Amino acid sequence: MKKQLLIFSSLGDQFLYMALIIPITIIIVYFLLPLIKKYSFKVGLEEDFPDFLALLSTFELNGLKLDNLFDEASKGNIVLSKPYQELARIYKSLSSIDPDPYVSIRRLADYVPSNKIKRFLRGYSEILISTNDTLTYISSYLEEEFAAIKTRISNTLNLIDSLFEGFLIILLGLIVYSLMPLAYFSSNILMLIIVLMGLISYIITLRITSLTVRGNTTPSRFVTDFLIIGIYPLLIAVIQCNILIHALVFAVLALIFRVLDVSDKIENEAIGFIEELYSDARQGIPIDVAIINSSHRRGGFLVKIADFLKIGLKSWEILSVLKLPPLVSKIFLLVLTPIEYSRNHQRHLGYVLTMLDTIRGLRRSLSERSNFYFLYILTIPMVVIVFFKTFIGINIELIKGSMDYVLIKNTTYIAVYESAVIASIINKGSWYKSLPAILIVVAVAIVLSIMI
Repeated sequence: MKKQLLIFSSLGDQFLYMALIIPITIIIVYFLLPLIKKYSFKVGLEEDFPDFLALLSTFELNGLKLDNLFDEASKGNIVLSKPYQELARIYKSLSSIDPDPYVSIRRLADYVPSNKIKRFLRGYSEILISTNDTLTYISSYLEEEFAAIKTRISNTLNLIDSLFEGFLIILLGLIVYSLMPLAYFSSNILMLIIVLMGLISYIITLRITSLTVRGNTTPSRFVTDFLIIGIYPLLIAVIQCNILIHALVFAVLALIFRVLDVSDKIENEAIGFIEELYSDARQGIPIDVAIINSSHRRGGFLVKIADFLKIGLKSWEILSVLKLPPLVSKIFLLVLTPIEYSRNHQRHLGYVLTMLDTIRGLRRSLSERSNFYFLYILTIPMVVIVFFKTFIGINIELIKGSMDYVLIKNTTYIAVYESAVIASIINKGSWYKSLPAILIVVAVAIVLSIMI
């Protein structure tokens, strides 16, 4: 009888638990999802604002206005970034109620979660019914955006410094603690903490360095990075893989990826191509003619772009077929989108080149700083070896007996490995592109195998 009562009591607790969890989950999803969606919409609008302004300025140069741009986007003739495509959809609904651009644009501002974009739309609508000099208005906003981008770049560099230095300090603290005599630290837990720190730092690094428009953004890239940063290092803890073998396999994989990756070559070709187009545009050569002439001189994927333009494909159709690197896709989306609406792209191409110079300047700054990060990484094995030799030199059997040599060697190596991968991403955008990172991982594995 008591046993049956216990069973019913247990079932009652489970039902009570479910009765509480389900409504709470529904409430959280109901309230949080709209907030998350609204926040991502706001962030997307603000991040893509400079590109949107550049495209709008091309329309303005040819006598077209913001309402024309939204109309073309809603018809599918132009594909804007996802947030601005959503704005075009909302504008179409509003303009069907009242076709007056002034009224529709002001009403559109009420649906925008970003104060910056809201202020721009309202100011634009006021210019429409006053001076109608919307081109000057857009130019002033573009100048503000470039100033803001410079500030973001400065903040990005400072954040990266803080992130990497904090990451190394925490890693070094964990390892030094595990070295202390009689200090107990489960090897599996320590490895897991280091790997989780690496994954978190990887995610933060990608977010902070998003201005560099580097690397592949497909799911396969993130899966590969997760395997390299998360799963692959855990092999040492799970199957006790030798660190030297681990380092050599990593180096071979990295070198293979370096050979197969042609994204840098494609980027350089695209940048040179845009510089040629800008030079032709300044001489008054129509943009479509300049694209065809320059592409056939350079060859490669540029010829395919020219051929697709000849048969009437739109910019987004061309880019969906070619699958170019992120920066190259961004460049050609900006260049090709307004091609049907303007034959002279001098001002627009000038913006694209300014944007490219800004991105390349940030990349150079991050690459220069990463050289110091690689030097910082080398302090980890040096400190560990000094501590290890100091404790070994103390002639107390209790101290020697409490030290796990394999744990010390493996955790030190994994800490260096994770740090080198993060530094490589900061340096070149990918875990396999930075040669110093590959050399450091192999060299540290050899030194630790000899010294400990």
